[in-house]
Amino acid sequence: MIKAVNILKEGGHNPSCLIVGEGPEKDSLEREVAEMGIAAHIRFLGLLPSDTEVYSYMKASRVLVHPSIERGSATLYWRPMPVESP
Repeated sequence: MIKAVNILKEGGHNPSCLIVGEGPEKDSLEREVAEMGIAAHIRFLGLLPSDTEVYSYMKASRVLVHPSIERGSATLYWRPMPVESP
């Protein structure tokens, strides 16, 4: 996702990316974003306090990316339903 944001920026676009959650790679990803010079385009939100807040970000989003290979996808499928996201 980070590389995709960089490609879009280099192509003359003005991408915006919000990354929700925590994990062992967070510090490394934040460094990568800083090194690529795209910190103005990517915000790390960390864990959100409620599903309501998660839904508000999902509803405002145009794209939802779920890159996890460790966590089951069952929660991914039910979460977009209340906000009518594809």
